[in-house]
Amino acid sequence: MIPLPAPWRRFLRASTDIATDSPAYARVVEAFANRNARVLPTELVHRWSADTRRGELEIELVEGGLLSAHIDLIGKYDERVFRWTRRDEDHPSDGAAIAARGALARVLPGLRIADEMAIEKRDVVALMALCAEALGVERVFCAPGRFGSLFVMFVRDLRRTSDVENGTTTDEGRTRVEHAAPSAIEDLSNSLIDLINRQVAAVQIAPDALEAIEPLAAEAASLYDAGAHATALARIAQAKSLLGKFFIDQEPSGWLLTCEGACHVASGNAAAAAEAFRLARRALVVPDVAILRLGLARSERTPQDRQSALSALYLATPARFEAMVTPQEAATMSQRIERIEATRLEDPTAEAALRVSLAERHAHQREAWRLSDEAARHRTERHQLCEQDEIAEATSTASHRDLLLKWFVVPVDPTMGSISSHPVEDPERLESLRSSPADDGAVDFAAVFVDTSGSPMSYRYRMVRRAIPLSGRALWRIAGIWSVWPHEEIALM
Repeated sequence: MIPLPAPWRRFLRASTDIATDSPAYARVVEAFANRNARVLPTELVHRWSADTRRGELEIELVEGGLLSAHIDLIGKYDERVFRWTRRDEDHPSDGAAIAARGALARVLPGLRIADEMAIEKRDVVALMALCAEALGVERVFCAPGRFGSLFVMFVRDLRRTSDVENGTTTDEGRTRVEHAAPSAIEDLSNSLIDLINRQVAAVQIAPDALEAIEPLAAEAASLYDAGAHATALARIAQAKSLLGKFFIDQEPSGWLLTCEGACHVASGNAAAAAEAFRLARRALVVPDVAILRLGLARSERTPQDRQSALSALYLATPARFEAMVTPQEAATMSQRIERIEATRLEDPTAEAALRVSLAERHAHQREAWRLSDEAARHRTERHQLCEQDEIAEATSTASHRDLLLKWFVVPVDPTMGSISSHPVEDPERLESLRSSPADDGAVDFAAVFVDTSGSPMSYRYRMVRRAIPLSGRALWRIAGIWSVWPHEEIALM
């Protein structure tokens, strides 16, 4: 069986199922329903400024009034991840964050409270309101930052101080006084961000629908574990119907689609399983990439596609690969690595291995470009997406993963980056290659290529002699590639 990911509600990941009759679940539902009771409404805030060192907050209201308060910065929410405040030069104390984490542990026993928690913004508000209630904190302020981020603060001694004409604004949680009105460009940018946020909020699932979906998700998981796949699929369909028109943009969709794919794999419906797993990769929150790769490996249409997906799982997470796959799948992967390694010539030195790998990677990129260009011309002639696009992508991706198995240390990202008709790392344009010893027997190489415009481009490669899991051969492999610029290095792989 494909192991189901943890339940879709992020802050219940520590549980194997959702016990809807538990006191902890009741508290979560209550906190979610009443999450705005202790939260300062941001729609009334025109600008805000916080001095996190001194624990002071000033808020200019839309109607012109000025509020001030003492605050404790609890954490920051950004890109669907909440990070608790940690003590550093900008935050002399993290006592309030520690207290909040302790309160959550008491209110929700068994909750997995990590330094970083992948949850939705609405759930951040609910959790922080729950913390505030447990600690007797007056208010919670989820101060809006740039690009949808939030600075989460506990507020004490909130008071109205005066009316103001010139306000303040935020700069990553530090004070910055702004005496002039925002420029027209800033106004337009803020208006666009507000519009996007309102559109996202408009399609979010209603709280009562979320509460209805939770027990359906729990029941679907239990039915899957019991082997009642048809009944589990019925519960999943019922839950999906509650998500509304924009199904793929709702948080539970990733979990429901993954569960749906697992049920179809168990029922032998490979086509439906592959479609469910592909949709799950597009979900707003992807529940577990490794499980999706395993699902695709067991549901792809051709043996080549199944092997490519299995290689992706191995390359990205070799430890989880060995824990998740069957003995037959592990043996298949081991045999594939053995066949690929057998195609390598003798490379007694790191430099010899690097030069051959550069040549093979360059040839791969040129071929990937040719296939892509051929598919694009076919698409232009017929004015429609066609099978050639899928074939080109699948062929190039599989070839890329074979190269990674042959030349790279794992784990490594199995996805292909952008391709070019004239890759910069062209062995024929290699102007210089210098080696230097690195730590633990590794060797670093500084390479300079000349691109098609005649400009020099610098790269750094690290080579190590190592055997990868499921292989018995210690070979020279690439442990990292960096693009080198005058004042920085950018990791490419």
